[in-house]
Amino acid sequence: MSAIARRPVNDFTSDEAASPEEISVEVPRGTAIRQSTQQQLYLSVSFLPAPTRRLIVFDPPRQRQRWGDDQILPHVNWGDLYFDLFYVAAAYNLSYVLIAETTTTSYEGLLYFIGLFGPILVDWFTVTFFDARFSTAPDPWHGILDVVRYCFLATAVVHIRPPYEMRLPYTFVDMFGYSLGCTCLTVMNIYKSSELVVKGIGDKQALKHAGRSDIMGFSFQFVFYLAATCVSGIAYFGNTEELEDVANVDSLDDKVTHLPIILMIAGWGSDVMFFMLNMMQANKTDEEFANRSIVPLNVGYCIHRTGELVMILLGESILSLLIVETSTNIEYYIAMYAGIVSCTLLMYLYYKYQPHHPEDHALFGNWAAMASYYFFILIFCFALIGIGTSYKMFLKEYEYYNKYKELNGRLRKLMELVRSLVGLEIEGLSPFTDEWRQRAAYMFSVSMSVAWGSLELMSISHEGPKAWFTFTKSRAGILIFVLRGGLIVFIATLYLWITDGYKLSLIGMCILVLEVIICFIWDYYFTLQNDDQEHKSQLNDDLEEEEVVVMKKGSKEELEGDDLFCENE
Repeated sequence: MSAIARRPVNDFTSDEAASPEEISVEVPRGTAIRQSTQQQLYLSVSFLPAPTRRLIVFDPPRQRQRWGDDQILPHVNWGDLYFDLFYVAAAYNLSYVLIAETTTTSYEGLLYFIGLFGPILVDWFTVTFFDARFSTAPDPWHGILDVVRYCFLATAVVHIRPPYEMRLPYTFVDMFGYSLGCTCLTVMNIYKSSELVVKGIGDKQALKHAGRSDIMGFSFQFVFYLAATCVSGIAYFGNTEELEDVANVDSLDDKVTHLPIILMIAGWGSDVMFFMLNMMQANKTDEEFANRSIVPLNVGYCIHRTGELVMILLGESILSLLIVETSTNIEYYIAMYAGIVSCTLLMYLYYKYQPHHPEDHALFGNWAAMASYYFFILIFCFALIGIGTSYKMFLKEYEYYNKYKELNGRLRKLMELVRSLVGLEIEGLSPFTDEWRQRAAYMFSVSMSVAWGSLELMSISHEGPKAWFTFTKSRAGILIFVLRGGLIVFIATLYLWITDGYKLSLIGMCILVLEVIICFIWDYYFTLQNDDQEHKSQLNDDLEEEEVVVMKKGSKEELEGDDLFCENE
């Protein structure tokens, strides 16, 4: 149903306050209504179109937030949660990109992981930042656009395959399908930005500047994605040779090409660099000009949506720990329960490091902090996929060993030799090799340390370097900082001397527990210290006020004495 509300006649057409003369109008749900210069009301958004008296096929996007308005969190849009479901499948497919490599130190696994996850992750933030600035009513036209976007995203996700297929565009269609899906997503983003310039309702100057800036950034992205689509498409559809033995991919080394995935990395990397350059440029410009030419974000909405994305990526770790074949080995259960506790602690630490109020967030006003936060949250998301993949590799090892636990050591080694010679598992490393364990240990240590370090750096982006480094004023603060830094270095180098999955899971859990304890001590110590400083400053202020009162009283008495002396004379 539509909602009856009172709005000013000049709905988002000027910066002036609403005039007293208002009229009652019928406003579709999802429309941002300006009530005053400081407040803004958001009506609930339904996923299905609401019945109205007349059919509205197209309703233009409206500016959601103005500079100086209160940050009010919009109601939950169920379409956002549905959109996130596609990233559950993406995270699951990306884990096999990291597993299905053939060597421990090869660059291909990391190259294709960055090239396949980066474009869809950047597109998620593109959609989030757009929805944080503008609201669209659930009209039929935008509903159709949402369905088309879901299809394009599904095209990209379903073609996320292991590197041995993605690097052979002459043989497999997956590289072409993925790059085509990402190219179509970029076309959708260009259209929505063009719609803002032509039909958007709000501050016209800011809307045009934001739309044109976004179109410019998406254009560079589109060129790289289109080039990757053309290269892979020509390779696949122009190949007339029939492949007799698809399984023997080692015989196809002469047809391996990494050009499409490099173009994909260049595409989403250019978008990130363009965003950061815009933020740096805004930081150097006049504040009044920036306020007129930039549409502000609803930071509360960004906090809410980013938390949902982190939950989705942590969910991939939970799926990796639970959707496996069980084993009777005690080491299996140690690795599983330690992984569950570690994921829970990571979830707690993420929300511990993030501000809960928009005014304290890096996205609120400080352009340099916005750029740094965006960079570190991307790295954090990449690291979460690596953590879930390492847990999956730990448990896979015990799953395979459980099938052959009745065999003695010599027969097991003989079977490993036969398997390696026959090449039954060409998709990736056999879980029976030390190389598998080394790769899993390396992935766990690096991913966990990168995730932890990203949380620390995001905290600096929120608080600012000066406020964050206040601990250097005390020995206890320096000691706690050194201890936390030492733990990050320790977990980053853990793979050098430990490769057993259950030991790594257990040690990682203990380190995270220790970090949580240190966080409690840190908060307790510095909260008391800050309270003492505030109490002392308050006492000093009170003393200064008393001194001023006494001085005024004394000067008044002196003046009265001088007047009496003059009268006596």
